[in-house]
Amino acid sequence: MVTIIKGTENAVDLTLNDKVTISAPVYFLFRLIRDVAFSAPSQTFLCTDETDRQIERYNRFLITEGDIEDLNNGIIALASGQYTLEVYAQHSSTNLDYTLADEKIFSDLCQVIPSATVINETYTPNISVTVYSPNRA
Repeated sequence: MVTIIKGTENAVDLTLNDKVTISAPVYFLFRLIRDVAFSAPSQTFLCTDETDRQIERYNRFLITEGDIEDLNNGIIALASGQYTLEVYAQHSSTNLDYTLADEKIFSDLCQVIPSATVINETYTPNISVTVYSPNRA
């Protein structure tokens, strides 16, 4: 399962290179489908593979979840909840229509969760310590 934390840049590692059958150059189109019947339509966006080409075991994508969208650069705005993530391989560096992509290469669940809220509170316990010693006669 892929996890995206709201309001942050998320590094998402997926194994995609071994599933691509089209020739280079390859661009990756992401599609998130909300798993709620009455929710907004699916969200599609392009994301650049940030992986060092020396490492071919996985592909690393930086997906930024925020208030402003730039769908051609992996910056999206999503509601918290569960989604289905689909990834498509394509030759186009601008296409955002998944039906025009060359091939679907990946599908998995994705959860979008709120950013962690850190509460800095100091807890001072009120503990009384009583030491018992045996009576010596």
